[in-house]
Amino acid sequence: MLEEIKINDTICVKLMSVFISNKAKERTKNFWFGLAIPIVVGVGTSLVSMSFWMMNGESIANDEYAISDYFFGTFYISGVLIIWPLLAWLLLQRANKSQILGYREGCRMSIKIYIGLIIFIIISNLSAFFFFGERM
Repeated sequence: MLEEIKINDTICVKLMSVFISNKAKERTKNFWFGLAIPIVVGVGTSLVSMSFWMMNGESIANDEYAISDYFFGTFYISGVLIIWPLLAWLLLQRANKSQILGYREGCRMSIKIYIGLIIFIIISNLSAFFFFGERM
């Protein structure tokens, strides 16, 4: 099963690939690209802007908001709510034009995960409101 190759009196073993063909390997790579890029960019934008926003924690504690607080707060909220689905949709349009099936499937999965996350957040907040009222 494994092929042995001799190079300069050294035995090298050619490892088997987990992919059946190069086409399957390329499709899997494209799928993960289409899935991960929107998630990483959207969540990363939120995390980076939250870290910068929290570095200015003194103004938040004193209820005095500066323009930078509004700026980083907007990016914190919009990273997951706007940038993730927008980037997934743009990559999906690009995949439809170029007919790359892996990109298309990855982007669709990214959008499905986004919708599931938003539904989970809405249901959990509604249930917390109905069960605990205004004590939150």
